[in-house]
Amino acid sequence: MRFAVGEHYRNVDNERRTYEVAEIRKEGREGLLRDQEAGGELWFVRADIMETGKWQFVSAPRFEVGAVFQKVADPKHHAIVAEVKSSGREALVRYIGTSGARVLPEEWVLSHEFFASGEWRIPPVER
Repeated sequence: MRFAVGEHYRNVDNERRTYEVAEIRKEGREGLLRDQEAGGELWFVRADIMETGKWQFVSAPRFEVGAVFQKVADPKHHAIVAEVKSSGREALVRYIGTSGARVLPEEWVLSHEFFASGEWRIPPVER
């Protein structure tokens, strides 16, 4: 198994805290887990955290209208979810910063392909 952006995990030592995979690298073998409450981030190797028995998979990623993603290779480029269908498993995504065009490039994408690609991350929360 591999990480995908948008997945949620819970540490069994502190079940009140949920961590979201904000970014992946090495084809999903490593993931940046962000604490949903405190905003702290740590990189983990998925095989390592699952072997400890202290982490639980909580939910698969789903698209939500208005969600914003940031391109890993160029943080000035963003993708915004404009429409959702198939219970959040498919979305019309508009790309911003990819050109100076007035009409934003857009495409329908499947959640499992988008979140596992490693090209997009959930932008850091500014505090």
